[in-house]
Amino acid sequence: MPEDEQPIASRFDTRTPAGCRVRMSGPHGSGPQELVTADVSERGAFLVGQPLPIGTTLRIEIELPSGNTVVAAKVKWVRAIAVNPSMPAGMGVEFDEPQPDIVRAVLLVGEGDDDE
Repeated sequence: MPEDEQPIASRFDTRTPAGCRVRMSGPHGSGPQELVTADVSERGAFLVGQPLPIGTTLRIEIELPSGNTVVAAKVKWVRAIAVNPSMPAGMGVEFDEPQPDIVRAVLLVGEGDDDE
């Protein structure tokens, strides 16, 4: 696998599966693009879709049941081609600041699904 498709080797945060809608703006106000998350953690997310170059800075608006959250992030790694349905094309982004509220909101939604 090429270096630019390698996920970050050391992960300290648990990734939580999440299909949150995301509106993303790139450098110089480019975009917006609408994507979806495959998973999130306090420090980042995997965004499914056409990846941007590593190092690209982004403004990401994540749609959560509690309201939209806007975060700054940077592309850390890309998967240019889908490996299989559970490993789609996209990019791993790292948030500029940890975002524990995003993970809490996703987990609360998951807990609510068990009541149905």
